[in-house]
Order: sequence, then structure tokens, then C-alpha cells
Amino acid sequence: MAERLSCELVSQETVYDLVYKLSDQIRTSDFHPDLVVAISRGGFTPARVICDVLGLFNLTSIRVVHYSKAAVHEQQAYVKYPLCMDIAGQRILLVDDVNDTGDTLKIARAHLESLGPTEVRTAVLHEKTCSPVRAEYQACL
Repeated sequence: MAERLSCELVSQETVYDLVYKLSDQIRTSDFHPDLVVAISRGGFTPARVICDVLGLFNLTSIRVVHYSKAAVHEQQAYVKYPLCMDIAGQRILLVDDVNDTGDTLKIARAHLESLGPTEVRTAVLHEKTCSPVRAEYQACL
């Protein structure tokens, strides 16, 4: 029998509440991203809603693999599906749902920064206090 994974299920309403909180932080920081990049899969919904709330239309994604299945880490996080567009000189907002070890944000940021943007900032719905890597915007700790 498969081992059960303990987790908290978050309602869609709670996700929207957290995204509104993130959007307020971004707006008040006076950061105006040219492009929002979702980290698939968890970053899809928050990135899309952030775009709606902030009136942004440029949204794309990358895939960073860190878990091969629920709670099973790969040896090292890596970019499986990279960004395939020119982002040189742009301000990028990188979005994910949870920042746990920080590895996903670190790998994703390094990938994007290698493409020459002006700035990359990160936003997550939930940032675990144990993470050594901090997102610029987080809805809850």
C-alpha cells in the first residue's frame, strides 16, 4: 500500500485571496513586470490571476522538475522546459505556489537571468520559513 502524504488542501477561494495579497504587494512595490513567468505546474493559477488583477497580458511558463512524484525529490532540480523567447531588457515576475527548499526558485531565476532581463523578481503563495531562498513577494509564511 502506498504511503499517505500529509498535506493541506487549499480552496480556490483561499488561492484567490492569497493572489490578491500578492498583487497588492507587487503594486505597492512599484514593480511593473513586462512578463509573468509561471513555474509549472503550481505557478499556473496564481500567475494567471496575478495577470488579471494587475492588468498584465504577457504570460508564459517554464517547467522546473524537483519532484518525480509527490514528496519524492530528484537529486537536483533542473529546468525541463526552458523559456524559448527573447527577454533581454525586460522586467520578469517569476511565480510559483510554494517555496519549500528554494531550489526551484534558485534554478528558475538562474535560467531566466541567463537570458539577459533587466530584473527578475519572485512571488509565491506560501513561503516555508525553513527555505534558505526568499521570494520578494509572499502571501503567507
